[in-house]
Amino acid sequence: MTKTNKTIRLALFITGEAVCLFSLIYLAVTGKQASAIALAVLTMFLLCVPRAVEKLFKIKLSLTLCIVLFIYIMSVFAGHSFNMYDLVPFWDKYLHALGGIVIGAFGFYIPVIVGVRAERMRLICTVFAICFSMALSLAWEFIEFGSDMVFHTDMQRDAYVNKIYSYEFGDRLGVVGEMTDIDSVTINGTTLEGGYLDIGLRDTIYDTAAATIGTIVIVLFLIIYRGKKQLICLTE
Repeated sequence: MTKTNKTIRLALFITGEAVCLFSLIYLAVTGKQASAIALAVLTMFLLCVPRAVEKLFKIKLSLTLCIVLFIYIMSVFAGHSFNMYDLVPFWDKYLHALGGIVIGAFGFYIPVIVGVRAERMRLICTVFAICFSMALSLAWEFIEFGSDMVFHTDMQRDAYVNKIYSYEFGDRLGVVGEMTDIDSVTINGTTLEGGYLDIGLRDTIYDTAAATIGTIVIVLFLIIYRGKKQLICLTE
């Protein structure tokens, strides 16, 4: 690892830790939710992950991947603690796509790290990376669903729907009926302006799709890119 790379990585780490520390103080003073404060503390530990991964697997991460990891970790922190999910359109989808890139990059090299040797290693790494990313993405959606059910959060973001296609609306057995132009729904005397409120199905599918697309993008890059330098450097 060059001196420049070490300097940049150290600067990123110090910057991230400083931002989290000042944010922790600000969130505590302004009386933010305990979860936002806890996330600031957790983020300080997550910033140590790249180095921990290098020590654990005896590999070297490239500067490019370290920067992407830094952006991802800090974006997750800003999303929850500073309401970026609500202030910035598609912030959640951007994070899932970026997460797919990070997980896909790691997944692509896991067969190599664990010592798999085969004739079609590139194909094996590609399939494993996509499956690995989709599995973790699905696991995260389970966590979101569980949080919403147990703690009454809204991690699976609601969305208004103006069209519904269902067998329930069909005029006979086996026929799909439709309800269109839904502009309001009344529930227990409360009118929801905007349409029928979907409580997470579309968010789950869109999140999984965003992560999968991110993974496919990075996998295609790793397949096409045949230079000596890799996105994840396994040796010095």
